[in-house]
Amino acid sequence: MRNRFTAASALALALALGGCTAPSIMPDDASQQASADPADEVARLLAQPYIDPLTDYLQAHAEDPSRRAAVEQIQAERTARCDAVAVRYETRDTTRIWLNRLRKGYAYSCPDLVETFGAKVEASADQGPDAQPADEAVECIAAFEGQNYADAVDLCRPLAEHGEPGPQWVLGRLYSEGLGVIRNPQEAFVWFSLAEYGGHPEAAGHRRETSRLLGEEQIFEAEERMLKISERYPD
Repeated sequence: MRNRFTAASALALALALGGCTAPSIMPDDASQQASADPADEVARLLAQPYIDPLTDYLQAHAEDPSRRAAVEQIQAERTARCDAVAVRYETRDTTRIWLNRLRKGYAYSCPDLVETFGAKVEASADQGPDAQPADEAVECIAAFEGQNYADAVDLCRPLAEHGEPGPQWVLGRLYSEGLGVIRNPQEAFVWFSLAEYGGHPEAAGHRRETSRLLGEEQIFEAEERMLKISERYPD
């Protein structure tokens, strides 16, 4: 059962302190784009590995009758690439973590895939809070310990926002040291404090160290943010 951080908790803590999108490959200049050989442009698009440039092309030229054949070719390739992603996600756990990663990489070009997977996640969530696999927090911590910091941010944040102390502590470390995110001692203080309140054994020491880098106003703002996060914990 997750503890909800309350206003009283914030006051007690204050007293204790004492103080997958790819860079666009499409030409920026409209005149260059107009004069480009459509066949060469299509060949370059098909040779690169990303999906979003295909969508950029389709949005730019879908109504151009002179490029109908090229549009159909690009459309078929985008569909094939989205289908390949769908095959990979058939083996993924239907969790919000994987849904967030799918949205981040493919919401622009494969919205139907994201919607379908999202429906599966919602159906899984309807089974109750225990439907989420128990090893998600382990996966989050493993990404941090393996120095896969970008993955750690993606994996840990949803769990931290739902009141899991381990992922909260990891987020504190990431923000404290600027790993995978911009260094932010105030944000680190928020997550260390929530992790401490949730019972994480190492969080208190990290919270005290981080508090020395903040002024009173910053700590007050952090406590306000802690309350807002805690209010969103699942019951």
